[in-house]
Amino acid sequence: LGRSRELMMSEKTPRHFTSLSALSAATLRALLDDAHRFRTGEQRADDLRDTLTALVFEKPSTRTRVSFEASILRLGGRTCFLTESNSQLARRESMPDTARVLSRYVQLIVLRTHDHERLEKLTEHASVPVINGLTDKEHPCQVIADILTLEANFPKTKLDQLTVCWIGEGNNVARSLLHATTQLGMRFRFCAPENYGFDENDLKQARAHGARLELVADPLEAASESHAIMTDTWHSMADESTQASKQKAFEGFSVTDRVMAAARKEAIFMHCLPAYRDREVASSVIDGARSRVWDEAENRLYAQQAILRWCVGAF
Repeated sequence: LGRSRELMMSEKTPRHFTSLSALSAATLRALLDDAHRFRTGEQRADDLRDTLTALVFEKPSTRTRVSFEASILRLGGRTCFLTESNSQLARRESMPDTARVLSRYVQLIVLRTHDHERLEKLTEHASVPVINGLTDKEHPCQVIADILTLEANFPKTKLDQLTVCWIGEGNNVARSLLHATTQLGMRFRFCAPENYGFDENDLKQARAHGARLELVADPLEAASESHAIMTDTWHSMADESTQASKQKAFEGFSVTDRVMAAARKEAIFMHCLPAYRDREVASSVIDGARSRVWDEAENRLYAQQAILRWCVGAF
């Protein structure tokens, strides 16, 4: 057995990476530090040597799939890629059965799916670590890369001194960002049209854990004095039928040059991609000098390596 397999087998309960809200601030800090070492080239590792990771993707992907495949290869492991069309998932084999079978074949599972409940069922029945590659509720891997990007751009500023502004829907990325900013003590300004924000349960839990959350109705006010302006697409791959109504509701919530001008002079723009230019963000912003979207995308690679290493008990 390789070292990574020995580490995993020594723990009775698998280390699942499903939600940032389930991690302590110390664990989140350790993940970020490990990712930074990969980003700077200070660290190389082979903790996935002699392992196979199942990438179970029920939704299309570019960054999540490629960054995980590249990270696993860099860590010495191999992958097998499963979709609904090339597996029994198309015949609606249950997640508990899928979890039990895959746990006999592989050492890790990455799931990208629609319904968060499917992730919960997989982790409940898997005997190997499961990583949330995206659900309708959360996208924790993306937000590790986002925080990594913030720290790389503001190296002399502590996280609890940063103000992050999100302009857009309270979607899966925003929800994971809320969890991260709460854990790390960051100031989080959230701006969305009426009926497109966080639900009351999200707000209640975040505030109970000390979130420095500000709900702001006006994008210019939300951007004021922020270190980073973040957004995401206004419609997911699953809700094309609501695109027209959302487009109307989000009028005035685009990240424009005027919005960026309201932020701090050193503020950066971030977007998890794919982006719809001149819809949620102006072309001049995403392609401008203050945009960090390509660095943010690259940082997915370093974030995934840290997450994978943590899951196998390397730190």
